Amino acid sequence: MNKIWFLFFIATAAFSFAQDPEVVTLKTLIKSRLLHSPELENLSKQQEIERLKKQQEWTDLKPQIKLNSSYYYYFFDVPEYIFNADQASILSFQSSTDQLGVPVGTDFNFTANVQFSQRIFDTRLLRSKELLEKGSDLQLLFMEEKKTEEIHKISKDYIHYLSLSQNEKSIQFNKGRLNKLYAIVLKRIELGMAGDIDSARLAKAIKLLELDERKLANGKKMLKTSLIAYSEIDTNLPFDTTHLYSTFLPAENDGPEVSKSDRKKLLEASIELYDYQSKHAHTLNPKLDFFGDLFWRSQSANANIIRDGFWNNASLLGLKLNFPIYSGGKNSLQRQQLFLQKEISQNSLTQLIEGEKQLNEKLTEEISYAKKKLNLELEWQVALRKQLLIAKTEWEQGVSSIKDLLEAEEELLSSEQVVVQLLAEIRLKELEYLKTTGQLRVILNE
Repeated sequence: MNKIWFLFFIATAAFSFAQDPEVVTLKTLIKSRLLHSPELENLSKQQEIERLKKQQEWTDLKPQIKLNSSYYYYFFDVPEYIFNADQASILSFQSSTDQLGVPVGTDFNFTANVQFSQRIFDTRLLRSKELLEKGSDLQLLFMEEKKTEEIHKISKDYIHYLSLSQNEKSIQFNKGRLNKLYAIVLKRIELGMAGDIDSARLAKAIKLLELDERKLANGKKMLKTSLIAYSEIDTNLPFDTTHLYSTFLPAENDGPEVSKSDRKKLLEASIELYDYQSKHAHTLNPKLDFFGDLFWRSQSANANIIRDGFWNNASLLGLKLNFPIYSGGKNSLQRQQLFLQKEISQNSLTQLIEGEKQLNEKLTEEISYAKKKLNLELEWQVALRKQLLIAKTEWEQGVSSIKDLLEAEEELLSSEQVVVQLLAEIRLKELEYLKTTGQLRVILNE
């Protein structure tokens, strides 16, 4: 079997591995896309917004300072504090038996105070770091999943491009052989050794190849333009075509064991976060604040409260304890919500594990089947090349017609296209396998 592969590479070396000194590799396209992807940039900004929202929710744990000031005037009557008859009698030394109104303050009033507070104790402080880390890990996994999707898309398009490119080279190679035959046929016609039908058959075969070549060239151009634009890389260099002939799969003893897919990691992290939040949702959250109020008031009978006013300092310091006993069932509702979210993620994870297991088994089997078909086709190509050589010799000797030679040529070209198709199929299935097993990044580590 190794001999067959060797012969295959030797036979295709004229047009398969004639690489330019500088080429654009798949790794180059992927790295450029990951660097310039608008989707990744937007996701990163959205994650930053979520991080800032989380920080905003925790600002009440930091010092709070407020400045308040007011200036007001009682344009009608100064409010009075009313004492009943007994109290009025005592206050007036028994000179009044009616209710007594005592003015509270003066006409002009000014107040200014600076309030500050600092949370001394909050149960959130005990788990804030761990909760923030879990949330941050989840955001990173979202980003990794998006990067994997980008790598997968570029790699698939790249393989499609390589298959078109290889088919085009195969057609160009065979078209060159037919052009040489066409020149020989024309000379034979001049010598009366061949008929016009032979040149017509060759001309038709060459034109059909030219049509196929033009179609493939247009497809290549569109796909390359799309890949370059998608990767935001400015280059006119050709693409490296060797990826079509080398496996994406790492060696059995190269690197770590089969990892988890990004989606599986994401679901597991979500379940862990919901479980953590649910465990602490029922916890009472007492709060203890240290606070102070630097309070000044000035009252005056005229508008000049600064000079003529009576200043009163009513500043204070204190501690405030907030111990929730019942909050209308809020914690219970929150736990129910988290439980349902966790159940959804667990169900999705179960389905994902089963689906990935079946898909991996299917891909492994299909890759093995495609490789076997490829080996059979390569063996068949050896026979076809011999047949083509015999047909050419017999035609040159006048034993067979040009039709037999063209049929042998067409059959070999068809086989070469089947080989390219099988190689592309194997590479694409390898990409799917690497994605579902969490190993797609191996493409960047080759």
